Amino acid sequence: MNRDDVMLDDTEILHDGFFRMEHFLFRHRLYEGDWSPQLSREILVHSPVAPVIPYDPVRDEIVLIEQFRGGIYASGDENPWSVEIVAGIIELVETAAEMAVREAKEEAGCVMTDVKTFSIFIPTPADLPNTLHCIGAGFPQSALANFMASQKTAKISASLPKPPTKR
Repeated sequence: MNRDDVMLDDTEILHDGFFRMEHFLFRHRLYEGDWSPQLSREILVHSPVAPVIPYDPVRDEIVLIEQFRGGIYASGDENPWSVEIVAGIIELVETAAEMAVREAKEEAGCVMTDVKTFSIFIPTPADLPNTLHCIGAGFPQSALANFMASQKTAKISASLPKPPTKR
């Protein structure tokens, strides 16, 4: 089946800010050929995003960042800062690889080399139709060290995670 097997009856924008929430009324063809009853769904519309994993193959290290996240705060968690990989929204004027280079520089001070997309998918297809471009890339270790030294008042902190201890 494809998009021709969906009838969009109505759509309404409920909120248009950092994210956009839309209400959809639609029906879709069932496998036996009939049409489903009308479905009412709120869909969180978001631009495509890309996480990037800055990786130093010589030292076998990746870079993680830590930053405040409103969603964690809203959940009531005691620590609303998240340790995560570099990620960002892909702007209309750039490719996923260009976004990866930009965000790695902005968030972690990494000058990326050998940028590669290794997967593209929609992680939450039921209600969040944003496309996720997963990217890996190399970086020179010295660029990160210089950036980390200047992180005294930044909103985002970059770090190299410690490898697990051997038993």
